[in-house]
Amino acid sequence: MINLASTIVLFQQASKQVSFPQVAIRDDLVLLWAGRNSRHPGTINITDGKPFGKSQWYGRIMLDGELRIASHWQRENPELCDDIVNLLVAFDEEPLIMLADRNRCAFCGKLLKTRQHQLQGYGSECAKHWQLPEISKGQIELNLGDKK
Repeated sequence: MINLASTIVLFQQASKQVSFPQVAIRDDLVLLWAGRNSRHPGTINITDGKPFGKSQWYGRIMLDGELRIASHWQRENPELCDDIVNLLVAFDEEPLIMLADRNRCAFCGKLLKTRQHQLQGYGSECAKHWQLPEISKGQIELNLGDKK
């Protein structure tokens, strides 16, 4: 069993500030908080980020952190499932590294205007909502160098 409890905690913190927290790990891999009226409130849905009704649903992260990949994806696309699992585990272990170096905020999708925020992967407002640190440009570049 793969446990992504740190991701659940991150979303629980954000849900205190944001009605429906979401994060784009990649353009085609988005984590979405399930609201209180959903079948599994508080869990995290894993999708391709397209609008409801047109999106692909890959699975969910349960409240205890258990990762549940949709069985049809496991059968039909085992390589895609492996990629998704690897990205989710990496995000759970090092979310700040996984979000770094992008032009749009990983959380709200707004264009990031400063190089520091682009390197960080999120803006000041989302940092407050998600209780994430504002990281210096030098520290981000150091961490990205460690990743390579």
